Amino acid sequence: MLLMRLMDHRRLILKTSRETMLNDEKPPRVYATFMLRGKELDPQLVSELLGMTPTRSFKRGDQRTEEKKWPHGFWGLTSDERIQSTDLALHIEWVINQLEPVRQKLVEIMSDKQIDAEISCLWMLSTSHDGLSVSAVLLERIASLGLKLNLDIYCP
Repeated sequence: MLLMRLMDHRRLILKTSRETMLNDEKPPRVYATFMLRGKELDPQLVSELLGMTPTRSFKRGDQRTEEKKWPHGFWGLTSDERIQSTDLALHIEWVINQLEPVRQKLVEIMSDKQIDAEISCLWMLSTSHDGLSVSAVLLERIASLGLKLNLDIYCP
């Protein structure tokens, strides 16, 4: 009888610990960003060609910090704060949906071999184990735009 009470008490402690861990976990942080980088990249020209406003952009020589200047130009469009989901595939899909209508203009910009183009993803996990699944269709859409896919994954 005493052993059963101890086992029940232990189960209660384990259950309470798990619930506390689950309640204390931060939600994962997830977003995808389309990036163009290049030493001579002119973000204003990119915006004009694509007919889009970037989330962030700067030119080579713009102030980075008090002592440093940017060594390259940058034009980026992110799903951060635009997509309310922890599903990374939905963030990537949102980015692709923005780019596909301007595919030809994008190909022109990316034809300059000095320009690096990619979809960069941030995935900050709330647990030490999670999985990512990207469909073949979505991978094909990324590839058809000639983009690299970069995944930055952080675990607690």
